[in-house]
Amino acid sequence: MDIVFAIKSLDFVGGAERVLSEVASGLVEQGHHVSILTYDPPNGNLFYPLPPSINIINLDIGASKQRTTIMET
Repeated sequence: MDIVFAIKSLDFVGGAERVLSEVASGLVEQGHHVSILTYDPPNGNLFYPLPPSINIINLDIGASKQRTTIMET
């Protein structure tokens, strides 16, 4: 199965980022094709390790390391 996750940034220490990395890694181990869509710049850093088979798509949108306001959602 092809699965796509979306998260603002993977270059951050947080619970959502940790859970996403664990869930995505587990799905890859089960044979699924996983992609993760982020607002990070191209070649951004990953705080939590991910298998190389996971496709990371960095959109380079906005300031991914700053808090998002209600007007930006």
